[in-house]
Amino acid sequence: MEEALVRDAKKTKNPVSSKGKGALLYPFLDRVEKEWETEYKAQTAYHKNHIVEKYVRGYFNGSKSAAEALSQASIADFRAHVAALPLTADWKNKILITVRQLLDKAGEKEIMGFEAVARAKAVLKPFPIEMRKEKLSFWTDGEWARFIGSFDDSDKFKMLFKVTYVCGLRLGELLALKWSDFSQEKKTISVNKAMDNLGNISTTKNRSSSANVSIPGWLASELSEYKRAFAASPDDWIFFAGKRTSRTTIRRVMGLHIESSGVPFIRFHGLRHSCASHLIHEGMSPLLVARHLRHSSVKETLDTYSHLFPGETSNMVEALFKAEPSSKDALPSEMSSKMSSK
Repeated sequence: MEEALVRDAKKTKNPVSSKGKGALLYPFLDRVEKEWETEYKAQTAYHKNHIVEKYVRGYFNGSKSAAEALSQASIADFRAHVAALPLTADWKNKILITVRQLLDKAGEKEIMGFEAVARAKAVLKPFPIEMRKEKLSFWTDGEWARFIGSFDDSDKFKMLFKVTYVCGLRLGELLALKWSDFSQEKKTISVNKAMDNLGNISTTKNRSSSANVSIPGWLASELSEYKRAFAASPDDWIFFAGKRTSRTTIRRVMGLHIESSGVPFIRFHGLRHSCASHLIHEGMSPLLVARHLRHSSVKETLDTYSHLFPGETSNMVEALFKAEPSSKDALPSEMSSKMSSK
């Protein structure tokens, strides 16, 4: 039923002007969707437009003016409609956020006055979400060794997962890597872009996510040999030269080797958490862990991995404070030697 409403809505798009107080709803939505495609990353615009097509355009009558459809009373009815949909509270709130942005656009285009926009937005109160911190899933060093050991040395995916784990990469960052981003001499990989689900290249998650990531010498050597085997050029994708790899394929391969190696299931992003766990257990400071993972701040690192640090702190304190110092140890060395000579 819902999909039928969407199809009917698309058929009845009205070519009438999308500006001014007399603008009809559908032309207004058409214009906003086009603007979002230039204002946001392709993946973000795609999701916003999907919400408009499936939930907004399919609900409202296209013959209504945008001002009437987006009025306070109409928006209140729409929120009640969304409340009854078989969706999670998180998804319902994404719909409400998109409608709030439509209202802002209506205000910018003088389709609605400032006060009318404010009144309509006031009824779009978010749906309560049960606050629960997601449990991080990651592998121990032994589990990682079992997983990566399940690949044949000739399997090209073995290198893909090695680079992901050692560098703590997000999937979009991994897929966007080109050979020009790798330097064997400097032993670094430059993370400076990301690839979305549609294959579009855009900026990384945030400014701090773009950085050179240090890699060990053995991995730099293996990558160089790997590049020669593919006869790859600087503009080729690292994974893989000639044709980019789909996210679905990577997840499928990972799942097969999780099963064959007998390690616990984790999602692809769990490799990034596994990298963090390894660095922390090896004694790397929160500051350096944050730099390697390209977090925006040390606080982000501590907030995410705080439960991994207490044990390491305890071990470090034990090593640094091995015995209770005597009063003699507290004196400057010169004074201590003079006192002992007396």
